[in-house]
Amino acid sequence: MTGPLVAEPPEYTSHRFEDAEDVRAFYADEYSACVGLGEAAPGHPFSVAADQLLMGPIEVTEHRLSVDMAVRLERDDVYAICLTASGLLSVEQHGGEVVSTPNRAAVYRPAGHAIIRTGPIAGWSRAHGLLIKTWALAAVLELLLDRPVPPAIALAPVVELAGRESRSWLRLLRLFTDALCRRDQTILQPIVAEPLCHALVTGLLLVSEHRYADTLRQPAASCRPRHVKLALDAMHEGPDRPHTSASLAALAGVSVRTLQDGFRQHVGVPPMVYLRRLRLTRAHDDITHQRARARALSPLATLERGYAVVQLPDGEVVTSVGVVTTGSALSIRVADGRIGATTTAVEPQPVEAPSIEESHG
Repeated sequence: MTGPLVAEPPEYTSHRFEDAEDVRAFYADEYSACVGLGEAAPGHPFSVAADQLLMGPIEVTEHRLSVDMAVRLERDDVYAICLTASGLLSVEQHGGEVVSTPNRAAVYRPAGHAIIRTGPIAGWSRAHGLLIKTWALAAVLELLLDRPVPPAIALAPVVELAGRESRSWLRLLRLFTDALCRRDQTILQPIVAEPLCHALVTGLLLVSEHRYADTLRQPAASCRPRHVKLALDAMHEGPDRPHTSASLAALAGVSVRTLQDGFRQHVGVPPMVYLRRLRLTRAHDDITHQRARARALSPLATLERGYAVVQLPDGEVVTSVGVVTTGSALSIRVADGRIGATTTAVEPQPVEAPSIEESHG
C-alpha cells in the first residue's frame, strides 16, 4: 500500500430510533446484519442510538440501547473489536463466547457467522466498536513486516487490555470514541486522521494475538542511512503534507518498523517526532520572519533610520512647504522624542514627474 489509508475526509453520522423496524433496517443497511430486539424495562422507553465516525476502511462506533439486542453478523470483509462501556456485551463465534469487560475486548473475525449480544444494566447499555476492513489490516501488516501476507489475518477472539501496551492502545482508541461525543472537528483533518488511523491499526496488530505477533514484537533490522535520508528529504521538502510513518516507509522502500528503528539509530527520535519538531521549527521561523518584517515597516523603525515627522501646532502633518510660512512653529518627531522649531525660510523644490518610459519600465 503506497497511498493514504484514509483517502476521503472522515465524517460523523448519528442515528436515533424509537421503532424496532427502523433499528432492524438500519443494521441491515449499514452492517448487513440481522437484529433481534427485546422489550424495554418498565419505566424506560424503547430507544436505540448509533453514532459513527467513518474514516475510509475504519469505523469507530458507539451504540446506546435501552433493550436487549442480538446482532447476527456474517461478513468476510471486516474485523470488529467490541468493547463495553456499560451493560453486557458478548461475541459468540466458532462455538465459543467472549464476554467484554473493561479489561477485555471481544473480537468478531471475518470467518463464519457470529452473534453479538448487548444488554442494558439499570436501564441502558453503551458499547463501542472498532471496525477495520480486512484489506486495511493486511496492508498495514505488510508495511510492518515488509513482505506479503494473506488477505485475512486470524486474530484471536479476545484482546486483553490490562497490559501497559494495551492500555496505551486503548487510550488512542478513546481519542476517537470521545470525539463521537464532542464532534471534535480536529480529528476530521486529514493531517490528523491519517497518522492516528495508522497508529490505531498498528497498535491493534501489536496488542492482539495472531501468527505474526511474535515477529512484530522482535527488533527490526537496521535501516540504511540512505533510506533515512529519503524520508528526511521528503519531510523537509513538504513538512505541511500529511506524512505518516507508512507513507515515508513506502517512499524509502523499507517497512515501517525498519524505518522507525533506522530513525532511532541515526536521528535519535522516531520519524513522527522528528516531523513534529520540524513543523514547530518552521512555524517559529515564520513567526520570527513576520515579526521582523512588521517591525521594519513600523513608524518607529522608520524614525530610527533617521527620518522625522514634522507637524504644525494643531497636529497636522506637514507634507508640503505650502502649509508653512517663515516664522511658523513646528514640532519635529524623532525616534526618542520631539523637537520644537521655528521656520526661518521656505524653499519650494519642484518634483519632476516620471517620464512615460520610466513609469512603464
